[in-house]
Amino acid sequence: MKYIDETTWERREICKLFSNIGIPFYSVTIPMDVTELYSFCKAKKLSFYHGMIYVVMKACNEVEAFRYKLRRDGIVLHERLSPSFTYPRENDLFGICNVEWEAGESLVDFCSRAKRAQEGAVSAIPSDEDEQRDDFVYISCLPWFSVTHVAQEVSLDPNESIPRLLWDRLRDENGRKCLSMVVQVNHRLIDGVHIHRWLEAVKREIAALS
Repeated sequence: MKYIDETTWERREICKLFSNIGIPFYSVTIPMDVTELYSFCKAKKLSFYHGMIYVVMKACNEVEAFRYKLRRDGIVLHERLSPSFTYPRENDLFGICNVEWEAGESLVDFCSRAKRAQEGAVSAIPSDEDEQRDDFVYISCLPWFSVTHVAQEVSLDPNESIPRLLWDRLRDENGRKCLSMVVQVNHRLIDGVHIHRWLEAVKREIAALS
């Protein structure tokens, strides 16, 4: 992690522009074909949910804009981001599991590690220390129904800059496995072109599995 020099940062004027807006957050909903990922996970007997977390996180780490974070004492660029994802528990409750991202790790190895972390979670919520970290991407899923838009919870602090990813139920469309992906970000750091680059990185990762 390093602090950037805002006086020479190429995005400084855009960041300043959206700093004057009380709620600088926006979200987009993107249709996504995940057939190859679904087939790969099924063949390897892996969790499709964990497989999705892997491909979206790999893309987040590839796109530099996602790794910038706003702090009260400046703007930092993280070397890597890690997933903080929800998972189901008993009595219709959910937990939150954090798994440290390891560069170069395979999808199979990540899914295995995520499964162990989820099953071995001592607490259903992150520690106070983890709550203070900003090198996460918050991830969740709504597997029960389809969505066209989701506005996720976020503090009204304009420095809040952890991306939030959420997808809906898996569905069949003309023999393909599809879902909708909701991406919520802070406009001070991330524009539509960066989400486009992220999406292309996700598509490349999925296509490579076929």
